[in-house]
Amino acid sequence: MNKSLDEIHPAEILTKEFLAPRGITPEQLVVMLGWPESYLVELLSESLAITDDIALSLGLFFNMDAKFWSNLQTEFDRRTN
Repeated sequence: MNKSLDEIHPAEILTKEFLAPRGITPEQLVVMLGWPESYLVELLSESLAITDDIALSLGLFFNMDAKFWSNLQTEFDRRTN
């Protein structure tokens, strides 16, 4: 069963669209960004939202605007609440 757009958490986009194509595992990302391991568990279980700090870290890591990540979370929240 495919997920509808409403059900896609930003962590899934991070994993499938950014990490996998670059051959980076979520575990490697946590180490590279110096995040606590709990971020990984909570983000991948979709219990952690993309905060401004996380958005900034991802934006810097992927050389893109942090607003991309913030907007993904905002849109997900809007569709699921």
